[in-house]
Amino acid sequence: MLSVRNCAFSFFAAVALIASSCANLKQINSFSATATKTVDSYNGIGYNFLNSYYRYTVTKNDYNFPTQSRNVIGFPEAVNDTSQLSLAKKTDGVILLYITGIAAYFEGLADLSDKSLVNYNFDSITKKLKSDAALKSRLGITTDTQVDAISGIAKTFTDEITKSYRQKKLKNIMTEYDDSVTTSIATLQTILAKTLIPNIDNDRGLVQTRYRNALINPDISLDKKIELLKDYSHERAELNKSQEQLQQLVKGLEKIKNGHHDIVTGLNKTQKLTSKEIIALINSYNAEVYQLYKNIKSLT
Repeated sequence: MLSVRNCAFSFFAAVALIASSCANLKQINSFSATATKTVDSYNGIGYNFLNSYYRYTVTKNDYNFPTQSRNVIGFPEAVNDTSQLSLAKKTDGVILLYITGIAAYFEGLADLSDKSLVNYNFDSITKKLKSDAALKSRLGITTDTQVDAISGIAKTFTDEITKSYRQKKLKNIMTEYDDSVTTSIATLQTILAKTLIPNIDNDRGLVQTRYRNALINPDISLDKKIELLKDYSHERAELNKSQEQLQQLVKGLEKIKNGHHDIVTGLNKTQKLTSKEIIALINSYNAEVYQLYKNIKSLT
């Protein structure tokens, strides 16, 4: 077992090794920290499938008052779709798996430790996902390799970093997991771009139908309709904001994915990039990712 003093020594030895490979640890940590908070920004957007179910699916008939007989208005039909609720929970769980795993990987690169994964049951979720063909189809996940990729990088800093990282170079870890990082981020991009973001369009339609039912209902007063129009505008604005934030996140993920890969490529070329070139490369990606992060937060 390594003592705390030896662990600290190993850390600074790793720093020296990275520096000798023309990489600047400060720049890598800065890029990784920016990547971490950009990926984590998903949790602050406030839109997911469970939120969608309760805010838009459950309430879609709120103003649809059916006429049961002459001069008798019935109550709207309640929406209670347990299968859709279950699917929403499972889908959000998979998205959280990728968000948490990718963020934790970059947090590990930045901090050389990761405590956030200790209580996250990656094995259970990945096992369930691999056996759920319907859910994988919905998310656009076509192979178990895509699931294994996120499982591998998510567990890196709980299994490897705490036990054997001190015996490895940071460059080697980035190199070893570059393919998994690329696959995991690309999979998350697909899920967001082709599943979650389009769901906002569906919710926008539900909102429009719900308020249209109210506006054409002769038993609702004009004052109430004016109030409902304000509510309608607010709900549409919230959906538009969430959609823009998620689109910015997808762009940020692209920059993070490319940045990680290009850093690894630069560190492993036969004729390695100079220290200045590595720093310029990392700073460029860091600035682009940070701008997209700011775009997301400015809409919060």
